[in-house]
Amino acid sequence: MTSSVIEDRDKLISEYEKLIDRLEKAEKWASDNNYAWEFVKAHKYKIWHERDNIIKEIEFVRELLGLPN
Repeated sequence: MTSSVIEDRDKLISEYEKLIDRLEKAEKWASDNNYAWEFVKAHKYKIWHERDNIIKEIEFVRELLGLPN
């Protein structure tokens, strides 16, 4: 691998770790407030939509890195 490819992979891994952290914070928020995600989807759609986008981004980065889902 060239240093450019390694650097790109490192950036992807860093982004992946940030996304996982954001998702964990969202899950903790829901748990701390005793919210089920179906309730959030129905009553706090913006938050639910952001969580859904984070999950999609995580799946995309996993695909780029060749990680299993």
